[in-house]
Amino acid sequence: MPKALAAKEYFDSLSRAILDEEGMVGQAAQALGRRLALAGLEASDLGAWLRQAELVMEKQAEAVATELGADWQTQAALFQAELLLGYAAHWQEAWHSMHADDSQARLGVILEAADLGTWSYDLGRRHFHGDGRFQVLHGASIGQPVATREEWLKRIHPADVERFLRASLALVSEGTPLDMEYRILMPHGGIRDIQVQASLLRDSQDRPATLFGVCVDISARCRAQRELEELSQRDPLTGMLNRRGLSSSLKREANRRRRTRSEMQALFIDLDDFKKINDVYGHSIGDEVLRRISTLIRGTVRASDHVARIGGDEFLIILPSTTREEARPVADKVHRAIVESPIAERFPHLRVGASVGMVSAAQDDEMVQDLLVRTERALHSAKRLGKGQIFHENNLFRGDEDRAMSFTEILAELHQPSTYFAVRQVLVTTKGETFGYEFLTRSRCRALDSPADFLRFALDAGVAGEVDLHAFRTCCEATRLVEANMHCHVNILPSTLEKHDPEELLALLPAERDYNNYCIEISEQEPMHDPRRLLDQVKFLREAGVRIGLDDVGHGHSSLEALLLLEPEVVKIDRQLVHGISRDGQRRRALSNLLKIVTTWGGAAIAEGIEEEADLYVLQELGVDWVQGFLFGRPAR
Repeated sequence: MPKALAAKEYFDSLSRAILDEEGMVGQAAQALGRRLALAGLEASDLGAWLRQAELVMEKQAEAVATELGADWQTQAALFQAELLLGYAAHWQEAWHSMHADDSQARLGVILEAADLGTWSYDLGRRHFHGDGRFQVLHGASIGQPVATREEWLKRIHPADVERFLRASLALVSEGTPLDMEYRILMPHGGIRDIQVQASLLRDSQDRPATLFGVCVDISARCRAQRELEELSQRDPLTGMLNRRGLSSSLKREANRRRRTRSEMQALFIDLDDFKKINDVYGHSIGDEVLRRISTLIRGTVRASDHVARIGGDEFLIILPSTTREEARPVADKVHRAIVESPIAERFPHLRVGASVGMVSAAQDDEMVQDLLVRTERALHSAKRLGKGQIFHENNLFRGDEDRAMSFTEILAELHQPSTYFAVRQVLVTTKGETFGYEFLTRSRCRALDSPADFLRFALDAGVAGEVDLHAFRTCCEATRLVEANMHCHVNILPSTLEKHDPEELLALLPAERDYNNYCIEISEQEPMHDPRRLLDQVKFLREAGVRIGLDDVGHGHSSLEALLLLEPEVVKIDRQLVHGISRDGQRRRALSNLLKIVTTWGGAAIAEGIEEEADLYVLQELGVDWVQGFLFGRPAR
């Protein structure tokens, strides 16, 4: 059909259909669709034909509305849908009418050009037919064609049969279009990837009658996708798995472990002082060393083990079906191979050290990050005791010389409320007058006597929420022991504040004390992903009289967004921004700018970590309201 007539032909047909008092929109549209098919309009050109007509009508929308009515666009949409049905029905009939030689020939040319195999299945007679190309695609021979649906199913890979049957059932029972990929087991070995699409024809009584479908060989595409997927999971320098590849391997191992209940170990290897090799010998030698190390590691483990490069000079080894006792000799062997072998051809004397952290995987460890958090902690703890060490996580948390605490034992202690106690640090004005205390939590767990280790372990182990609630409750109880007019500051993590009902948190404050003397400081030692999630909780606490503080501002995960959204009454300036401010003009300017922001909503600032009088004088000049730090006393019970 000439393109110049497209818009006029479409508009005239649409107009007659809409204005027809008999309401024959569907019949008129399907008739036009059939004429388009008979005129030889290809499917790829049909969309362009319709878009051209629509553009012309949209440009004349006012005139069209006047002639056809205000709802002409709705009618046009229905008309177009019926037109497409008529177009499709023509080709389906051409397919079904084998005696129509010209239509069959045209359809054959299209299918041959697209390299498509076609099939049909009569649901009533259970009759299956696949054309010649379908037979070739499915590895059939002249003497052994795929003559029944059952024979077709036998050629499909067993792992794909159920999926194919479910898709076929959904097509027949629900009308859900069938479009999927499956694999064919070829008679002489090998696998072919096939994509199949099918539609359903209904009889005159609207009952499912016949399935029509096409198949195409997509083996080349799938092969290319698999190669790309393989490349995306490999480290280009060493050929080892990268994090993505290791994640896929770990998920497969997790599924297997659920069936077998077997143990699994992980080794985290970090090359000691590798940066010096890059600095002294250059990055080309550094790359050669990394390739050599990867070869040495793979040569010392089993083919079933998974080895990945997860950082510049960091490697992770997963040992499936391995106990802790069996993993230690492997770690020793890997360590010796690295530290004792030549690692650069041009520099045979060159050696590199390595430290190894070991963990036993829990049954629910399915993500690389789950293991990395624990193995990195084991490794870093080992390095604090000296480079070149091999340590298992259960041997790292030492409270005395005689016995080590295990990871499980530490978790068990952190679940006990009695593990926690509170200390308090004085809050003073810049003139040295005490006006209140900040209450801080400490642990009786001998393996976590350092406050930094205490919080870091809770975050790493995934128990920060429970631990933080214990800590908050402990500090609230401790506020009973100070004078009634003293301001009391207690800390809480953003996630704890978000997940708990603010009434529950408010109930933990001693009822006999004035809420106006309390400040709940939101700690930014944990990322605050979206401060908007805290707005309702903050509003409730403020209405009860409690002030809101934002802790650790200027360091950690603090953000301008949190400041501006929450508008805290108290902003706690982190010691990283304050310590040494008397000698650092840049810090002084940064703090001055921060204070200007805080004053816009009437907030007050507390500078923490004050240890030198010179810093205190600068803070007085800048107008900081309150201070705290070792200059005024250490935390005490």
